[in-house]
Amino acid sequence: MGKLAYPILLVNISVMLTSQSSQRLPIYLSSRYVFETFLYGSFMCYMMAIILYLIVYEPFAKLTKNLLKGKVQSRRSRMENRSKKQPPAAVKLLKKT
Repeated sequence: MGKLAYPILLVNISVMLTSQSSQRLPIYLSSRYVFETFLYGSFMCYMMAIILYLIVYEPFAKLTKNLLKGKVQSRRSRMENRSKKQPPAAVKLLKKT
């Protein structure tokens, strides 16, 4: 549920505007109408948010994670390779003197 909070925020306004703009007859407020509108809006927001999450948010999160993971590993491997192969330049200078 926590991962759906941001997609619901993005989708909420467009779902509400679409549902209200598709009305052709005048609206008479009643408790039943308000309840049905709330259920319809909530259901549509969650459905759209799930679709948005699965198509956009999750693939880009995985892509970003893989790209950043590769950079971190490559830095670590370079640092490990440097320390294994040769001593730092300061040590070389000390040995020469």
